[in-house]
Amino acid sequence: MHASDSGPAAQQQALKGLIDEELVVQAAQKATLDRDRDVMISMDAESREILVRAYAEQHIYPSGSIEDSELHNFYDANPALFSARNIYHAAVFNIEQGPLAAELQTELDQARSADAVRGILSRKNIGFQTEEITRAAEAIPLSLLPKLTAAGTGSSVIAKSEGGRTQLFVLTGLESSPLSFDQVSSEIGQFLTTQRNTAALKTYLQQLRAASKIEYANVNVPRPPALNQ
Repeated sequence: MHASDSGPAAQQQALKGLIDEELVVQAAQKATLDRDRDVMISMDAESREILVRAYAEQHIYPSGSIEDSELHNFYDANPALFSARNIYHAAVFNIEQGPLAAELQTELDQARSADAVRGILSRKNIGFQTEEITRAAEAIPLSLLPKLTAAGTGSSVIAKSEGGRTQLFVLTGLESSPLSFDQVSSEIGQFLTTQRNTAALKTYLQQLRAASKIEYANVNVPRPPALNQ
């Protein structure tokens, strides 16, 4: 926090904001908006969300910060995101065919350039769209990152192939852009905390459901799927 954030001018501005808010609230109450059905539903939903969040923070989520050793372990286990991080340049082909036939896949693997891939697809009358992208490692799906990391310039990598479409990345260049532990330790801590809290909440809800009797009054409302045990 900067000194100016808590100085007299800032305090006066904050007070003015509270007064303005209170004046609008009083006007809304005079207009009986606090008894409007939709407004009441929204206020109730927001109150429930605040209550759930407060309970989770006080009674469900593990207390204490992530251990320094956990931060280092995560950093060391993911070099492609940190110590060996790259910026990837690629031509992305959205191909109107999938999965690709083995013969076509072999030919594309040997293409070694975006122009060569474009030529192969055109000769075979296969529809496609292309775009040029530049992505940092953290902006690439984790399932694709190891393949791109291992690929050399000109290599083609299938990102996904489902239904009638295939997404193919042709690596056109990369730049080494490593991040030190000190640069990312805070972000790693936030990620691991969120991961830990999510796991704790899932376990708590499983236990709560197992110990509770839940009845559905309206048989036409679909029941939520059971949580995985």
